[in-house]
Formats: sequence, structure tokens, C-alpha cells
Amino acid sequence: MASISQGLLLTTAMLLSTTLLYVAFSRPSFQIHHSNKPTLRSCLYSEEKKRERKKKKKKKVKFADSVKDGRERNEQRSNCRRQSGGMPLPANRMALYNGILRDRVHRMECSY
Repeated sequence: MASISQGLLLTTAMLLSTTLLYVAFSRPSFQIHHSNKPTLRSCLYSEEKKRERKKKKKKKVKFADSVKDGRERNEQRSNCRRQSGGMPLPANRMALYNGILRDRVHRMECSY
């Protein structure tokens, strides 16, 4: 019987100490901290400032004449490729595409 009361006493002591620690750490601290740091502005204010900065800092890119000429050459090359029809598809790729199309048609037939 003495061992039961000692165990009960130990359990009660642990419960009380845990409760006191919980209350001590969960209670908000009401201490006022005076510091030299400026107060933080609202998020809306910073977003407005960011927009203003972006408007002011828009940079325009100026390309050299050689770069512009290169773009025109690339457009001419791409037009030539479209007109010539390009290289024919390899047989294995053509078979793959035909299989994909056949499966797609089959799915469409089954869905209706």
C-alpha cells in the first residue's frame, strides 16, 4: 500500500510541475520592448512601392544592327524550310504517329 501512495504522490507532483510549466510558457508575455528599430510598414505599402519602382526601372534593350540582321536571316531560313516541305519522316516515327492516330480514332468511336 505504501508503494501505491508513493507512486500516486510522484504522479501528482509530475502532473503539477508539468501544468505549471505549460501555464508559464503558454501565457503571453506583456513586456514592452523598446528598441531603436523602426516600425514595419504594412504589406500594402511595400507592394505599392514595388510597383512604382518597376515602372521607373523598365529597361529598354537596344540590339546591335548585326543582331537584327541575324533575326531577319533566321526568318528567311524558316520560310525556306516551310516551303520545301522539310525532310521526310523516318519509317519508325511514321509508324508511331499512325498508331497514335489509330488509337485516338478508336477511343473516339468507343466514347460515343
